[in-house]
Amino acid sequence: MTCVALIDANRNIREFCRRELVRDGYELALFRTPQEAAARIRDVLPDIVVVDADAFASDAGTFAPLLETLSIPVILHDAAPSDAPLPGGGPVARVVKSGDLGPLKHAIGRAVGSRRRGTRGGQPRARVDRRE
Repeated sequence: MTCVALIDANRNIREFCRRELVRDGYELALFRTPQEAAARIRDVLPDIVVVDADAFASDAGTFAPLLETLSIPVILHDAAPSDAPLPGGGPVARVVKSGDLGPLKHAIGRAVGSRRRGTRGGQPRARVDRRE
């Protein structure tokens, strides 16, 4: 099962994404800020991180290198369409927030690809799907 860490300050967005992604079989770990995620990311070891683009930009100096060290791909979840290039430090895609999570699910599937699911480095992953 693919584990997604979702970082967004907006509780409604976190809950909507959690509900829709869990319905499709994903495990979710929800965080309000990159700092909160950074403090707990080693416990969760997600397959991918979906982070609000503004939050990522505000803390890319510490959060992005951590994700890069852990080899965790990043999808920027953006409020508006953007042609700006993806920033360095790990983002593999940019997806516009909307009521249709199809593009986000597609980006998650592409980014995770053939990554090993269910364990990381032989270590079982802790159960997640926390409501934050």
